[in-house]
Amino acid sequence: GRNVFTGNDAVGIYVGPGADLEYGLHLFPYATMIESKNNGQYGVRVMNGGVCTNCDLITLTGNTLGNIQEINSSTYYGEYIEISDEFISGDFTSGSIGSLNWNLTGVGTYTVTSVNNTRPGTIRLNSSATAVHRTYVSLKAKTQTTGMVDGAYLWDMTVIVNLVSYHTADYFVFGMSYSTDNTKFASFQVNGGTTWDILNSNGSGTTTTDTGITVTAGNWYKLRIKRNAADIQYFLNETLVATHTTNLPTVQLQPLLTVYTGTAAIARSVDIDYFSLKITGFAR
Repeated sequence: GRNVFTGNDAVGIYVGPGADLEYGLHLFPYATMIESKNNGQYGVRVMNGGVCTNCDLITLTGNTLGNIQEINSSTYYGEYIEISDEFISGDFTSGSIGSLNWNLTGVGTYTVTSVNNTRPGTIRLNSSATAVHRTYVSLKAKTQTTGMVDGAYLWDMTVIVNLVSYHTADYFVFGMSYSTDNTKFASFQVNGGTTWDILNSNGSGTTTTDTGITVTAGNWYKLRIKRNAADIQYFLNETLVATHTTNLPTVQLQPLLTVYTGTAAIARSVDIDYFSLKITGFAR
């Protein structure tokens, strides 16, 4: 059954087979519903078979529901950052690419251009037809070393890419990197081969996985890197392809997307359709 109830200093809704076996969501001012705080707090109570297993999972404080001040919890940090970019807005100059105003830098001739295809907002990173020329886009200046994402936080990055022109002598990197030296990072790479490689480094050592998944020019790939407390997971097109527990970077990181013309000295391009980054596991 279901009930809408008032009384006992509480208002809310629960759904369940009976009064003694409740499942649902309760909105209450804390006076008698869970414990006698009597301080005007409101919160969410989760019922599981009549047992309040996570009574204090989320607490909204404030004298009235219209004056909620914060989210408290001992089991949920209540703080996270989530950003994304569809690359529909902005233009193609450094500091104004996409809605997140990506920075553009590189070696030699490097550009970002629009792409007219069936995916709205796609941008194209171009590297010139000269050996070791390269193009980078990053959220902050590539030389920035502070004010980014602590590598030890819990973060989750996704980017959708298409290696438009590709050669086994070329180099593509998509991931999170310490900007100045490129020796501390977590990334998907195509580095002078024909398959997707996964690498992360803390500056002292590097852990590598060859996925064995062939890179095909013109195909779209969804690349996701998820930093957990004790490992980094790598997903390719929604499939977990590697979990690394060693050489995890703990320095300041930022998103870095790269196309690098190799020894073949032929202009290369990669299309970027979407980017997102979520950071959790911290309080402020």
